[in-house]
Amino acid sequence: MRISGFSIPENTLDVYTKPLDWLKDLGLTSPIPIQLDLKFDFLDSSSVRSVTDMLKILNTLPKRDFNTVQVNWFYEKEDEDMRETGADLSTVAEIEFNVIQTDIDDLEY
Repeated sequence: MRISGFSIPENTLDVYTKPLDWLKDLGLTSPIPIQLDLKFDFLDSSSVRSVTDMLKILNTLPKRDFNTVQVNWFYEKEDEDMRETGADLSTVAEIEFNVIQTDIDDLEY
């Protein structure tokens, strides 16, 4: 799953309910490797909360015999705020969480 761009919705639940439900439903299916790529240009505090909720769900999946769960947080080389946000979110993750610096030209949406 990939989520990217600007995340400043009026109603965060409208945007993140489907991905959150999809992740919850993964616990009911057969084991598969899961990779979540996050490539935000900007996200507001309510979006950070929704990403935190995703991480909490992902934290439970390895305990349900999933092969691997990995999160990749991409940030632009010059964007210290997004690097910091990724580093903060990595403290919530009990799964593999990579904070990856990249050039804007390398970011693929």
